[in-house]
Amino acid sequence: MQNPEIFTNPYPAPFFAFEGIDFCGKSTQAVRAANYLRAKFQVPAKVVLTKEPTDGLYGRRIRKILGDPDLFATTTSIELQELFAQDSRQHCENKIVPALSRGEIVISDRFRHSSCVYGAKNRNLADIRMIMGINRHYLEEFFVWPDCTFIFDLPAEVAFYRGQERATKTGQKLDEMEKMETLERVKNNFYLFVREYPGCHLIDADRSEEEIFDDVRKLMEETLNQKRNTSLLRP
Repeated sequence: MQNPEIFTNPYPAPFFAFEGIDFCGKSTQAVRAANYLRAKFQVPAKVVLTKEPTDGLYGRRIRKILGDPDLFATTTSIELQELFAQDSRQHCENKIVPALSRGEIVISDRFRHSSCVYGAKNRNLADIRMIMGINRHYLEEFFVWPDCTFIFDLPAEVAFYRGQERATKTGQKLDEMEKMETLERVKNNFYLFVREYPGCHLIDADRSEEEIFDDVRKLMEETLNQKRNTSLLRP
């Protein structure tokens, strides 16, 4: 387990991350969580729902690479990880840290966890640690860690089937990170990640949306109670 003093959120407001392989349902749960918290606190501005990669300069570059097989093939893994880290640096500096500093709850659909598990070889903890080092280097003083991370655990074949269904309906091809072999590798790496870094919780995502959110809600409430010593979190 990595040093929890480094992987922490020093701000009074809670920070939640929603993670998992593609098509695991994390984005749906992130929206539900934001709506639940906004209703709970009755002040929508107190809850910030965001995502990585962002829609900024680096995020757009990342999506272009992932959507172009030729460009992906000519981009080294380190170059791609540096882009992810630079995107997250801007995200944390300009959005996440300012929001937490103002006492606003932050929910991020993907965070640094994804960069590490997608970028690492199968079941390779050394790779995961190396990529985390790249992130810490680029984020510097803006490196902040979620209080609670939900990792939605879904069989890779189920996720891949969902991806194929979407591709059929929309005509949108699966990108380089949405292929079956990638989903299986990333799923395995998430199992390593959850044992190595604090605040991570595996959620069985092969259930109904309501059953999944019940687990999410309980963990969110636990996190809120831990932060309850600040008036910023009183409904």
